[in-house]
Amino acid sequence: MFMENKSMKKLFAFLIILVIVLTSDISQAINKNDTSQGLGNTNGNIASGGSIVQKDEWIYYVESEDGCSIYRMNEDGTIREKLVSGDCSYLNIVSDKIYYVNTEYGKNINKTINCASLDGADKQVLITLKGIYCFQMSDEWMYYSGYEEEQGFGLFKTNIHTGDTQILFDEWVDVFQIEDEWIYMNIMSLGYRGIYRIKNDGSGFSQIYSDFIHSFTVDN
Repeated sequence: MFMENKSMKKLFAFLIILVIVLTSDISQAINKNDTSQGLGNTNGNIASGGSIVQKDEWIYYVESEDGCSIYRMNEDGTIREKLVSGDCSYLNIVSDKIYYVNTEYGKNINKTINCASLDGADKQVLITLKGIYCFQMSDEWMYYSGYEEEQGFGLFKTNIHTGDTQILFDEWVDVFQIEDEWIYMNIMSLGYRGIYRIKNDGSGFSQIYSDFIHSFTVDN
């Protein structure tokens, strides 16, 4: 009996330490949001699917136990609200709106980029493609890699005010991250491997790492 109690105490102590570590890691990830570049989310969060982002006292997150719908809660966890239903990812916040990718299921599966006010109202569909593989906001521009039947694969940017769309790179870009004027990316098309970068106007394409990679994070 004494040994069982001792083992249980050790287990509880381990679980308490684990919760503290996980809470600390999440807090650090959220608090490192750097808005000096006008990014809608940190590169670290984008690398893991953009499932969490903070704006002022609210933490916005994807709830996997509710079909990846978008929720928000205050910093002490006493208030929790559901904002958007659906299969959502790549949360970005710019000014007073949240932008995100949603998967639409039906006869055909489509990916959409959507926006809503920070309380979940005024939902709008901004872009619809057959596939969207990564999405990040920078100031008034939406950057996304995707697939569209007429255009094919590409890395695109669209202005949220004018709707002007530019093709920056016409290959299959899996993931990318933005740092200053540069976009760092992993290209899935045949003949490419490693990490490449291109300027946000589509110029200056070059390879900066030539070995195979699984994932990466840009951190200044």
